[in-house]
Amino acid sequence: MPEKDLKEVVFMPDDVIRIDPDGFRKKEMSLNEYIEHFIQYPSVAFDAYQRLYAALRMFGTEEPSKPWKPKRWKFLDDRIESPWKRGGAVGPFEIYLYGIEEPVNEIMKYLEEASMNIDAKARFFILIGPPSSAKTDLINLMSYTLDGFGTLLEGELYTVKFNLEDCSDLFYGLKEVVCPAHDNPLNFVPKDKVRELLKKVNERVHPDYKWREIKFTYSRCPSCQYIIQKLKDHGISWEDKISVVNLLPQVDVAMEEFRPTAEKAYDPQRIFGGSVNMNRFAKILSKDHPLVIDFGIGGGIDRPSPQHHIVHFSEMYKAHELGLLDEILDLISSRNLKVLGKYDVKIDSVIFGTTNLEEYGKVSSLPRLGEYLKSRSYKIPMGYLLVIDDLAQALKKRIFEKMSVNRNIHVPPHYVERFLATLGVLSALDVPESEMKITLVQKALIYNDEVPYGLERELEEIREELRRAARTKPMEELTEGIKYGIPFRFYQDLVAKLMLALEKIPEKAKAEILDSNYRGCLSMVNIKNFYDEVIRTYDGINSETRRRLVDMRAPTERNEPVQVALDESYELYVQSVIRDVNRAILGEEKILNLAVKYLAQVYESELGRKEYKDPSGRVVPIDYKFLEDVEKAAGVVNRSEFRKHFAAHVKYRLHDFKTEKYPMRELARSLLNEDNLFRRAIENYAMENVLPSMIEDVSLAYSPANEAVMQELYKLGYCKTCASLALQLAALRRKDKK
Repeated sequence: MPEKDLKEVVFMPDDVIRIDPDGFRKKEMSLNEYIEHFIQYPSVAFDAYQRLYAALRMFGTEEPSKPWKPKRWKFLDDRIESPWKRGGAVGPFEIYLYGIEEPVNEIMKYLEEASMNIDAKARFFILIGPPSSAKTDLINLMSYTLDGFGTLLEGELYTVKFNLEDCSDLFYGLKEVVCPAHDNPLNFVPKDKVRELLKKVNERVHPDYKWREIKFTYSRCPSCQYIIQKLKDHGISWEDKISVVNLLPQVDVAMEEFRPTAEKAYDPQRIFGGSVNMNRFAKILSKDHPLVIDFGIGGGIDRPSPQHHIVHFSEMYKAHELGLLDEILDLISSRNLKVLGKYDVKIDSVIFGTTNLEEYGKVSSLPRLGEYLKSRSYKIPMGYLLVIDDLAQALKKRIFEKMSVNRNIHVPPHYVERFLATLGVLSALDVPESEMKITLVQKALIYNDEVPYGLERELEEIREELRRAARTKPMEELTEGIKYGIPFRFYQDLVAKLMLALEKIPEKAKAEILDSNYRGCLSMVNIKNFYDEVIRTYDGINSETRRRLVDMRAPTERNEPVQVALDESYELYVQSVIRDVNRAILGEEKILNLAVKYLAQVYESELGRKEYKDPSGRVVPIDYKFLEDVEKAAGVVNRSEFRKHFAAHVKYRLHDFKTEKYPMRELARSLLNEDNLFRRAIENYAMENVLPSMIEDVSLAYSPANEAVMQELYKLGYCKTCASLALQLAALRRKDKK
């Protein structure tokens, strides 16, 4: 039995690939040398689905950001440096897509299936979602990753070349011809030998990696067939004229994109072939000669081909208006081009389409075409991000970290995480049904794996119910993240607007609080006034979304939110800032001491004891009033379960810290860092029961002159500017509360 050693093609989880065209080298070898190379690197004979699947797998996965989400494929980090990226991007980690794990996992499952099942190749991927929901970014990122894979030994592509110099008179003076359809060199090896080769290679494939098995799909393009037949007719051995050459990313192989906005969009000849290569025509003087015509997406002369790569039909269903959608669907189904009605060319590309829900609804409702469309597509919904942490991560990586570094502008804590990301999520969520008894803000927190204050049901149970209610609808009736929402482009356009707003602040006003380490701080721009104006005037936000964000009129639809999202997200931001101020006044040491006190007592209480040892070693009675007040401060309904949960942490985890001088203290520190609900309970208790006794002079405690508090805020990521404003805000709220 051969060793089942063929598993992952390439695995480089912490690396990036740097594409340097100056390092590209053309290779040429004999067919026998290629066979030896194939035995060593079987992946060079992968089809387009296997190539894309292997490329997207090569960086591995990371643990999901939320326990209910699927794993995240690390190619989404953008681990390719390439001179061919769009929008000015060149280096790695510039696109960085976050929060689209579910649609990407669907694509990966379909790619795996199509790699093993030839029938699954008779479909295309249709990404359905509103503008600026990462559809095109995702396809581009997959294309860049596939280009990067093509620079590795395991990902190299090869095709055949006919060397015709000593018989060029038979071919109108052509001295060499590279297969325009990029046929697999194995198609030019005797069939019996290929079957034997594939049998040996496939026997080495590990059972968990069946997608790696290579199928025998014998085909030769019309150009190659013509040359072979011509040589045979003249008694010349075509096998002696053939060699194998490598195909280079972007030079020979590249993604083909069709956009309605481009000149000659959906040009039938670009898709279905039939255009004439004028250099060849000048020699052959025939417009339909197999050595003269381009084969559209099936390959071309003197231009990169999408064979073994990706074809992207942007706004695909607009092809229906041009009368081409029927033909495109037939092409996808048959994987075969009939060029000029007489030349058959096999298509080996992964085909993606993108569209919005409105266009999808129009075409899918057509009696015959709609049914055909549904049966020939993998439908992938891609809406706006619905998880606060996901959107915050994307905003920081793609926009605000660069703003900090490139412009030296300080971004205050919670500005992105608690305000902007929450604003985006609230704008996109479906409003929960009234019988669920939760608000839109609570729903956003539940999706973010947070327990909202006062939640009366288990977090996992209500989250799944909310997700089912949003998803169990026909595609054309989906609304959550699709009908409403802020496009990502809005955030990208914010930087220039924020810089203008900072410039308008009088220098005198800036000088009073400006941190000398920065050119400015975003906290200096009045959040509510600025965003109210920007949202009302931004063209890319639809009227329904704008209404949700800033319009104060009464609801007009069933379940339409009463509170505007701008107010709700600002309030969450303010609460987070005030919590930081109170933490700074309290000091982390007091919070840690309270956490130790709670854990020590709940553990003994759950064992049925009435006493516990305090940090000094004294045996004292359990303070049940303290335990109840902490559990009340957590905001959970089932307080007994809360108590049991943290008693179990002590029981099963305390031994992990036995090498520490004070194990309970280190466990408490760990829980405060990793469990938001536990921290919320302890901090809320401290703010209600400890903080008031610490503040004798409010004007001093909440003053920027309080250096101890300012230092604590600096540790939390505040600069002098936003720390001073945070103290003013906290003092004002405390005054209003009184």
